Amino acid sequence: MDKIFKRLNFVITECDNTSKNFDKTEREEIMLFCMCMLDRLNLASYSLKILMERFSSNTKVEYSCGIIIRSVLLDYLIVLNAMDIYGKNLNDTAKWHQEMKAYCLMMLSDSVKNTLSYFDTLKTKVPPEVMNKMYANLVASSPECFEPNNVDGGVPVLKTKDHRSPKTLFKTLLESKELKQYASAYEAYLYYSKYDHFGQMFYSLSRLSYLDRLALIDQALSVFPRSLMFTVTILLAIYPTDALLKDQFEKISQFIDDIEGIKKTND
Repeated sequence: MDKIFKRLNFVITECDNTSKNFDKTEREEIMLFCMCMLDRLNLASYSLKILMERFSSNTKVEYSCGIIIRSVLLDYLIVLNAMDIYGKNLNDTAKWHQEMKAYCLMMLSDSVKNTLSYFDTLKTKVPPEVMNKMYANLVASSPECFEPNNVDGGVPVLKTKDHRSPKTLFKTLLESKELKQYASAYEAYLYYSKYDHFGQMFYSLSRLSYLDRLALIDQALSVFPRSLMFTVTILLAIYPTDALLKDQFEKISQFIDDIEGIKKTND
């Protein structure tokens, strides 16, 4: 339990320290991607800390913990795929920026695309003027996801319709020599996905012993500091001379080494 709280407290503090250095109204795709990652990791860690404080006396909170962890694990797979783009283009800044921008836009647009699909099912059920207002509000809330010619309240057009499923995210990691070591996060994601979806497997998994469930939480939370580290790595690629980001990267890396017992060898 000690490691769980050390990780959560560290991530909460360092997410705050990292994100407060940047303008959160920034709408550029890569920056917005990173800010979303930081905010979601921060809020998830804060919520888990509150729940885990009650876990020993009331294991019912583990259900909510599982749903939150599942969300962070998916975000982790997403940021690892971003790192795959980063690693493949270290010597070509222009190509890196172009591919990363397209990837970030795709991931940012996923929830917008699903909302737009829902709106489409209402076309014959809702008055046209109401429908146009709904479209306009959606574009106003996520302008970076739409083509700029959606000002008349008509059906908006997404800039990208590309999609990358969790399974595809996993396959990308398996094919990466550098990132393959992190692909096991997909197994944890699948496990906690059973908490988020109705089915028999949740019924079985929710009846594991207290110690087994605690061990799984502890293992899953090991990705939290790494998710923060990789997000900071992407930010450093945008702002390579930023002193705070450099300090943050060193601090996070050292924390991971210390808490995971990783010994550094001298070359």
